[in-house]
Amino acid sequence: MKKIISIILSLAMIAALAVPAMATENENESYQIFSVNSNSQFLQSDSESTYELKTEDYANGDACIYMIRDGSIVEKTYVDRSTGTVTTSDGNNNIISQKVCNVKSEANINLNASSETYKNAGTITYRYYIQGMAAGTRNISLKYYSTLFNTPSYRPQGKYASITELAGILVTALGLPGAIAGAAANWILVAAGVSVTATNFIISNGSYVSAHGTLMKWQASGNRTIYIEGTKYAFSDSNGNGTTEYDGDYYAYSNYTSHNSNFANLFYERMWGNDVFDIVSWS
Repeated sequence: MKKIISIILSLAMIAALAVPAMATENENESYQIFSVNSNSQFLQSDSESTYELKTEDYANGDACIYMIRDGSIVEKTYVDRSTGTVTTSDGNNNIISQKVCNVKSEANINLNASSETYKNAGTITYRYYIQGMAAGTRNISLKYYSTLFNTPSYRPQGKYASITELAGILVTALGLPGAIAGAAANWILVAAGVSVTATNFIISNGSYVSAHGTLMKWQASGNRTIYIEGTKYAFSDSNGNGTTEYDGDYYAYSNYTSHNSNFANLFYERMWGNDVFDIVSWS
């Protein structure tokens, strides 16, 4: 009975964390998949257990990836990004493996605000209501900044303690946030035909993996100035396989030109909260 309750609770938590893409690549590309600080991904569920991969990214650049079975940590990998040290431990904190990898800056993105040049997108006008009556209008002026980057490449090869260690190595080798590295490790193992819950597995002939990234930042000015940003990672390997993952609040410029209401609503709610409002115009 306890196991059934644990599985139900785990699935409920996963469902709450999963946020679907709001549009396709060919339409309004907007995603809200990973938190920049912490994320949980469902890995596998069978008659015995439910597995999750939880990742945490810290302010100092380090990351930690956990394998969780039925709510308990069974393995974790801590990444010291400054030294490239990837340490994998079991659920009792006994060290299983420790590797030192080449350190790459996080996705090689230049995040120096002074070097960012924002382009004007336009203004969205909203009408807000108080007690069911129109009370006035509010404007948000939007500017955006976008930059492209490429990660280094990495070839998964040899023995790994688990998916958490592979993800930890991707953090350092490709310069990725922990959440994105976890998703990429999942994709690599599926492509290699390795169970995502396997331990002490060997990848004997891995393909070189890298990612092409797009950072998108929005500056919104209303009663104050706020920023919303996200990054798209388009992964590919040397065999022609690929997958795309998203970090933060990623909204392509097409969301403005196509007058995506979800996009407009996000800025109003971040600026003024959950008032009753509607969109009047885009200019």
